[in-house]
Amino acid sequence: MSSTARVLPPELHPGPDIIRRRHKPEPGTYGDYRECLRWEFGFICAFCLLHEADIIKHGAEGTGMMWVEHLHPQSTTGKKRKHQYANCYYSCRFCNNRRRNKPLTKGGQRLLDPCADAWANHFDLVNARLNPRTDNADYTEKAYGLNDPRKRKMRKHRRDRIPFLLDQVETLPGIILDLMQKMSASRGTDRQKCMRHLRTLRASLDQARRELQTWAITPADRPDSCRCRRARSEKKRIARRRIPKMYADQAVAVPVP
Repeated sequence: MSSTARVLPPELHPGPDIIRRRHKPEPGTYGDYRECLRWEFGFICAFCLLHEADIIKHGAEGTGMMWVEHLHPQSTTGKKRKHQYANCYYSCRFCNNRRRNKPLTKGGQRLLDPCADAWANHFDLVNARLNPRTDNADYTEKAYGLNDPRKRKMRKHRRDRIPFLLDQVETLPGIILDLMQKMSASRGTDRQKCMRHLRTLRASLDQARRELQTWAITPADRPDSCRCRRARSEKKRIARRRIPKMYADQAVAVPVP
């Protein structure tokens, strides 16, 4: 019997909705909110839309590659806002470093807020680029370096790699079955050739399945708890540990033996 796993799509398109915060963590320092933020933003950088798996395989937590971004910069805001959950966003290290202390507004333009602005209203994904469609999107793209060559390279890698792996997982089982039937009717040298070919195909299938698991939309090192108070209802507990729908709807179901 097999089940299914949900992996990232070849391309993650800007969502038509805003990020709706479901977590209400106990007050603390901004570093205490990481578990909440990972679930809140779907393990995806709120700005460039790179997933943890795009940046580092086998678990991003503890690597220093995913950071907490402050929409209102720490350098210009008070201590209270610095540690205010509503001012904290999940961000990749590239976006966080690129923006640094760039202001929220400049020359009549403002940074877009993923919790107030739907990315699909401001960006188009074309050839691994997030192309701005509005003045505010243009300022946001430049401030965070959304199309940094490294980010485009990672988007292209997933765009090319996942379809290949999905094709392997879909087609190789049938090829293996046909070869097994052919081998059962073979003798001598032909049978030995079939056996060698069969081992190669099985190894390729196993490798494709293992690699697809590293692209899971919900990573293996996902947190089981966070700083929120224990929810009174099962419905609320489930809601906290759920990928934003606009991203979950783009995930691809893959059979797992």
